[in-house]
Amino acid sequence: GSGSYMKKGEWEITTSFLRYYSDKRFIGESRNFAINAFKGPINIRNQFNFDVTYAFSPRWSLSLEVPVQFQTYDLHRVVPASGSTLPVPVNTGANGLGDITLRAGSWLLSDEHTKGNIFISLGLEFPTGNTDATSPVYGRQVPVDISVQPGNGAWGIIPTVQGFRTFRRF
Repeated sequence: GSGSYMKKGEWEITTSFLRYYSDKRFIGESRNFAINAFKGPINIRNQFNFDVTYAFSPRWSLSLEVPVQFQTYDLHRVVPASGSTLPVPVNTGANGLGDITLRAGSWLLSDEHTKGNIFISLGLEFPTGNTDATSPVYGRQVPVDISVQPGNGAWGIIPTVQGFRTFRRF
């Protein structure tokens, strides 16, 4: 049947989880072996996405996407003015609400097409995530690396194309 389509007036709530781990650094296309897991940095992102969709019809819908992020940026550095030359772990990070997206979309074909269809949408990203997150390093608050800031501080336009196709036995 038309299981891929929502009916007019229906709500759909979905969640997803993303885990990102990065410990390799590159300069252009060449890997930089001078920076490694013992010197850092190591980026880890755990992100939960909460999406709510309302169907205006079987073809048209509106979605609100809310990301919640837990991120760390770990590295090894020599403590300033400590007299030691041995690097010690420095753990920084930022948690919280990311940039929220409101998206409107439509199936290109009617909901009578049950063997395949293409969904296109256009979203507006709101700068709701924190762009000024700080973390304590050697007793003082410093800005965390831009790679783990929950927000990017800018409005954005997010185009999306997705689709499905059924095959005989799949």
